[in-house]
Amino acid sequence: MMQFIIGIILLCIGLTITTVGTFMTKDGWLRWHNKKEDALSVSVKSESQSGGITANQVTINNPTINVDSRRRISVSLKNQLIEDFKSIGNTPITISITSSDSEAFQYAQDIIAVLNEAGCKIGAKERVFFNPEYPGLNVKIANEEISKDADILLKAVQKLDSDAVIIKDKRFGKGYLALIVGSKRR
Repeated sequence: MMQFIIGIILLCIGLTITTVGTFMTKDGWLRWHNKKEDALSVSVKSESQSGGITANQVTINNPTINVDSRRRISVSLKNQLIEDFKSIGNTPITISITSSDSEAFQYAQDIIAVLNEAGCKIGAKERVFFNPEYPGLNVKIANEEISKDADILLKAVQKLDSDAVIIKDKRFGKGYLALIVGSKRR
């Protein structure tokens, strides 16, 4: 009977060592380690909250997901745009950027670099607030005097944002041509 009990104990010890040994092999260890890194980290911070479930700051972090949703200009499109922008006359282009959107600001910098490379005149660079009815990219003119340059700019910009349109606004001076860089269209 004593031999039977010792045999069962040794069997249990053997199974435990085998299981741990298998788990600790490289593949088992990496699987366990990667699961640990894939864990979603969420933190919520709220200050002066008077009720409800709103929070002043919510941070969600998953180190294995890296999604860059920023609009970008490919090299081939950049070369096409440079050729298109070279046709624009001497009309200075004002760049208007949605002030609260850092992605729009960075995208505007990319577009300004392409305009500069094409030899276009850049007028003012302004950060302004826009109505949500103008997301994405749009061209703004004050009157028809510069319609040829506005059409060239619009056709080029439509390669970046097919929904871009010309917005006429007579509040601005003669020859006013602007590129509005708004928030990314949803």
